[in-house]
Amino acid sequence: MRRTALLAPLALASLLLTGCTAAADTQTAEEACGVLNQAANELATGMGIEDAFAEASADPIEGAERLVAIADAIATTAQDEIGNADVRDAALEFSTQVGAVADVMAEAATDPENVDLDAFTATLEDFQAASVAYEEICPA
Repeated sequence: MRRTALLAPLALASLLLTGCTAAADTQTAEEACGVLNQAANELATGMGIEDAFAEASADPIEGAERLVAIADAIATTAQDEIGNADVRDAALEFSTQVGAVADVMAEAATDPENVDLDAFTATLEDFQAASVAYEEICPA
């Protein structure tokens, strides 16, 4: 269960370090990333990221719920405001993987004896790969 509690801060930090956003089909990657960065900053302020770190350690379910909210916000921004296909696709994949980490956290918190460590590791690896791919398109 401790590993699970540590995932939320890592996922939240990754989001803050790799944020991106924008809209038209002719949107450059730089413009799109700027829109996503602004959205990530607003999300961080609105959700109280510092509080989220503390809550994730104290309450993994609450941390998972915040990650789901973050994943949803990233997906909404990517779909509604990002016209650059490469940036949009990377943001949507990142959002999917943030959601997957949240699911694993919630499962581990509610049933720690039955955590599938191989699946847990695979989820973290997928999250890391999506994070790296996003950072390559939208460097911090």
